[in-house]
This record gives sequence, structure tokens and C-alpha cells, in this order.
Amino acid sequence: MKPISAVILTKNEEKNIEDCIKSVKFSNQIIVVDNKSSDATVEIAKKHGAEAISESFSDFSKQREVGMRMATKDWILYLDADERIDNDLRKEIEATIES
Repeated sequence: MKPISAVILTKNEEKNIEDCIKSVKFSNQIIVVDNKSSDATVEIAKKHGAEAISESFSDFSKQREVGMRMATKDWILYLDADERIDNDLRKEIEATIES
């Protein structure tokens, strides 16, 4: 399988980030690009093995761009912290990359 970087965009997502990270554990790299959260989002992300950066972003596209620059794998999967990759979608992603 070709490597995948999962890029998760966050702002004050301490309630969601752990489950989101767990859902992309099949990825070879997990990156959290945080928009200056005032909660424990970044700390929780790091605790669960994600690379995490916290900066102030003026817009969504700038936040995505930072994630893209941090990604080192062939494929990038973007998601928000309230999204999950279930087993069926994981299989579909893996099959698509393999083909």
C-alpha cells in the first residue's frame, strides 16, 4: 500500500480529536493542524501519536496548505475532527490506492 498522510484540521476539538485519530490509525502519518485552540486539542493529539502544530490561521485554505506542506506521504487524506473513517471507507481508500 502506498503511504497515506492524514491531515486533521482543528479548533477546540478536545472532545472529538481522540476518536478521529483512532479512525485514521491505518495512515502512515497523522498530522493535526490546529487553529490556536484554547482547550487541550493539541496535547491530546500528541498523546495519541499525531504530529501537531498550533498556529493562528486567517482562513481554511491556509490551514489546509500547512497540512499539505507537513505531509510526507504519497497520498493526503483531509478531515475535520468530527469526522471518522469507518472500516468500510478505510477498505475503499486502501483498495483505491492499491489500484
